Amino acid sequence: MDIKFNKGFSDKKERSIQRIFVIGCMVYVSIGFAYQLTEIKVNDPFWLRFLVGTLGLMALIMTRLSSHFKNYFSTVLLMTMLMCNLHFYYLLYINDFDANYRLSLLVVVITTIMFINSKRLHLVYNLFTVLAYGGLMLYTGRTDNDSLLLGLLILVVLLFGYLKNSDRIEAFRLVNENQILLNTVNNNIYNGIFRINTNFRLLYANDYLARMLGYSITEDRLIVEEIKRVFQNHKQINRKLEKLESIKDMEVSFLRKDGTEFWGLINMSPITSEPDEVPFYDGTILDITDKKIAENELMLFSAAIDHTPTGVVITDRWGKITYANPYFTKLTGFMIDEVLGTRIENYGVVNDNTSARTWGNLISGSVWKGELNFQNKKGDVLTELTSVAPIRNDKGEYRIDVLFHEDITERKHAEIATLEAKEKQRKPLGPKSSSCQL
Repeated sequence: MDIKFNKGFSDKKERSIQRIFVIGCMVYVSIGFAYQLTEIKVNDPFWLRFLVGTLGLMALIMTRLSSHFKNYFSTVLLMTMLMCNLHFYYLLYINDFDANYRLSLLVVVITTIMFINSKRLHLVYNLFTVLAYGGLMLYTGRTDNDSLLLGLLILVVLLFGYLKNSDRIEAFRLVNENQILLNTVNNNIYNGIFRINTNFRLLYANDYLARMLGYSITEDRLIVEEIKRVFQNHKQINRKLEKLESIKDMEVSFLRKDGTEFWGLINMSPITSEPDEVPFYDGTILDITDKKIAENELMLFSAAIDHTPTGVVITDRWGKITYANPYFTKLTGFMIDEVLGTRIENYGVVNDNTSARTWGNLISGSVWKGELNFQNKKGDVLTELTSVAPIRNDKGEYRIDVLFHEDITERKHAEIATLEAKEKQRKPLGPKSSSCQL
């Protein structure tokens, strides 16, 4: 759905013109009907007036019912006035340049000029009017003073209208260029953009919003029905809409046309025009489905890490702890706030030269697996089976280490006890006596 500026009409002015247009069509048809009921002798076929008036009203109704045709409101007015021009040339011809129809033609010409928004179209209409009126005068032989005076008035109106309309037409040209620019930007960014009033009437939607919801841009009624369903079922959005408050970074679930779900990040701002105008919202919807899926996967992974019976520690490339799971804090006896930001080697055993050399190798960015001695908060020494996995970015640069710690203290004590027992068994017994006493 492209942005259209309705040729400079505000909503309030457009409604006023619509009312005048409806009244004008009704008067236009009623005059013809009145001629049939009175004794005024004119050649004015009622069916022709009825046809022109009905076509104009039908076109107006289309602009009211369809947001697509609404964008061509001024074009509808112009086409209707051109039909009236042709109709009055015909009436002028068959009624031998009757004075009433000459005056009516002048009024129609003035009104038509008001809805022309192109210099080229204005020149074409001027040429058409001069040729049509001049040709009709010559064809019918009506070159009397009244007909010539009307022709002169029409020329003055056409010239004055062309000069007067130049600034307005130039403004329309600039508006049209801006319209093309805005449509290009709005339809090529990866954000759904829309304008909706508080009655859930969709005033504008860009192409990407339609594609995001799985609809074509012509299915604007279905698009607004989905937006209406989501907004009405969301209590927080409903409250903000009632209070005409802004909506910022709100995550909402939508349904596509095929029934699949996607997540959108909504931002909306209320825009109020004139005091008696219905306020509306300008908003954007950003598809964050991939982000939500990644968040859910990360949540599952985090839950698994938090509940694993293995200590997990993440350090930066300088060996400072940026994450520790609950089991690691349970092993060491330190609270999570005490651990974060400290260096991992601080938890080694004091004066343990072997461990000190090993810690130096751990933060060098190499894969390593082996046994390390730790010292908990109480000062007890723990033996842990430690694995270190360095994580690199897309460029291969070393960034962080992930350490996994499995407490094997009891197993080590058992192994030491077993070794000591075996060692005792290998020791020889004391010297036996070589003689015995009889």
